[in-house]
Amino acid sequence: MKRYLLIISTILLGAAACQQEAPVVQGDKLAFAKDHMAVQIGKYYQLTAYGVSGKDSVEVESTRIQWTTSDPKIATITSGILLTTAKGEAVISASYGDKSASIRIISRDGETSTGIDGSFSADQIYDLGRQLAASSGMQQFDIDKDGSIYYFQVGVNPAFYETLVTKVRPSKTGSSDNEGWMRLWYQGHPTGCSVEDAEDGTYLWVPEFSGKYTSATQQYYKQYWNAQTVARIKWEPGKSVFPGDPEVEHFWFGHSGDINVAIDQANDILCVTYHNSKHLGQTRRVFTYSLSEAMKTPLEDITLKEYVRGGDGAPDISEETVAPTIKAHDMTKVKPLAEMGISTVISKPEDVNYYAWQGFDYDNGLVYFVEGTAGSIMGGSVCALTVFDMTGAIYEKRAYVRLLSEPAALKGFGITTTGGMESEGVKAWNGNLYLGFASTGYQGQTSPRANVFKYNLASK
Repeated sequence: MKRYLLIISTILLGAAACQQEAPVVQGDKLAFAKDHMAVQIGKYYQLTAYGVSGKDSVEVESTRIQWTTSDPKIATITSGILLTTAKGEAVISASYGDKSASIRIISRDGETSTGIDGSFSADQIYDLGRQLAASSGMQQFDIDKDGSIYYFQVGVNPAFYETLVTKVRPSKTGSSDNEGWMRLWYQGHPTGCSVEDAEDGTYLWVPEFSGKYTSATQQYYKQYWNAQTVARIKWEPGKSVFPGDPEVEHFWFGHSGDINVAIDQANDILCVTYHNSKHLGQTRRVFTYSLSEAMKTPLEDITLKEYVRGGDGAPDISEETVAPTIKAHDMTKVKPLAEMGISTVISKPEDVNYYAWQGFDYDNGLVYFVEGTAGSIMGGSVCALTVFDMTGAIYEKRAYVRLLSEPAALKGFGITTTGGMESEGVKAWNGNLYLGFASTGYQGQTSPRANVFKYNLASK
């Protein structure tokens, strides 16, 4: 009997040995949940590989996988437990049987793929202490193919009826030089604007046909909000443009809530978001369309919702209530490629939308959503960034720009001596993330200045 059991045990052990020598992954391939991962130096992370067949996946026990690292000086891996000890990048490979997978590890002193929560360096200054034409704070910006910046400003009080767009070459010396500027009337608060590099020149995409608040009891007295359409306007320095001018191209999306726009030319995407559209529920809606398809839609007569404009020194002098009929691309007849919503229900500082919305951008399937507030003391300003995919899922959790909470760094880099730093716009482009800030206290001066900081996108 003992001999019989010994034979059976030997057979079982032999079978187990064969299984260990030639394990089989359940699925057609071995894969990680994503192709890269940003991690913080000195923290441990559990890596998980999956056997994947179509949309189905099964977790593979990490102790049964053979793990290797491309650079043990940066990252080590033991039974699926990852530890990084230096800044840089390494590739972690997992092998199981005849299948393998790899994941790129980006090690930095912050955890995000943008690096905004890490230490700041002079190389991350793209444009510093910019003195703009109207000597007022910026509201948004974009960058063209040559690297020039287009700053969008709401006019100096009480000229809220105008939007100023100034083109500059980036500088780190507090320059006031520019390559020209345009004045756009009745465009609204330019929180979401974009620049298009077309064959026949550069075009500005901006919200338009905004109305002003006229009640003295309202917070934004005389400011223009609730844009109804998006305009495509050719960049022509020195020119003033009204929404009704024949050369302005209009896009109507069927909503009168504040609409804002972002362009991703590389992927043929026109992206819009509706701000405070109550009929869409307690979410900020984001839609994507084919840019080329939008451009091909015929122009139709569209009558806009009634709104108030003029007065306060505006070109037409007198205040009037209008509901113009315009020729516009009717985007209600174009099926969106994707739609998602960002909740506007907030209860604590950790909630997205807790701070004032400060702009968005779309790049390669991701929505970069920025919010923040300007503090009155050094280190008191806040800028938070959340990255979503177009299903509405959080692709990268909400993170904060660490620089704003470090008074010594703000002073040391010559950004501000008072601490006033208001987040104003975001641009994801060409493998980098750009964040805009309107600051006060540049080299001890009191006039508002514009700044753009550049961060490497580890996901690119």
